[in-house]
Order: sequence, then C-alpha cells, then structure tokens
Amino acid sequence: MSDDSTEVDLSGLAEGTEWMYFKLNEQGGGELIASRTHLIYTLFCHIRDNCFRVICC
Repeated sequence: MSDDSTEVDLSGLAEGTEWMYFKLNEQGGGELIASRTHLIYTLFCHIRDNCFRVICC
C-alpha cells in the first residue's frame, strides 16, 4: 500500500518564496500543491500543455 501523505520539505526556501509541487501516485492519481492559490492553475496548465502531449501523442 502506498503512502498518500504529502510532505514537502520547504526548509531550504527563503521566507515568502512562492512554490508549486506536483506528485503522482502508483494508481495514476495526482496532487497539486502550491504556496498561493493562483499557482495551482499555473501548474495545472504547465502539466496539461507539456506532459500530456508526451503521454497522449
């Protein structure tokens, strides 16, 4: 059984740094986490535009 908990080590980032994180599990589900709400959409669009093209085409 896989561990579904997300632990992101942000200790190396300067305070106030904006960040985005994407993780896929073994079943193909994913998780998008970001320091600011608007970055979640930015990360989603990056994944959609760059990664799905490789998988689908």
